[in-house]
Amino acid sequence: MARLEDTKVEFSEVQAEAAEVRKEIMREINAMPCVDENQARMRELLRARYIDAESWKTVCWCLYGDADDYVDRQESFMRRCFKLHKTALKVLKNIMED
Repeated sequence: MARLEDTKVEFSEVQAEAAEVRKEIMREINAMPCVDENQARMRELLRARYIDAESWKTVCWCLYGDADDYVDRQESFMRRCFKLHKTALKVLKNIMED
């Protein structure tokens, strides 16, 4: 029984630490500029992927699923999503280094 309680305590500590990490990531994402649609998509992408732990397919659909040709050009939109991700990480890195 004591082992179960120890495991529960350890789990709670890990959960609290994960929550703090998510808060820090959100602070950094929220510090990103958001003055145009592309920058807003960068923030949305990072939140969906790193806070909500969505799959790449879901992230791509969230960003571009409203496009009329999304179904026909899904691979193209996925490449666009990865390119946006790369740019978003560079912007986030610059913010974190300041």
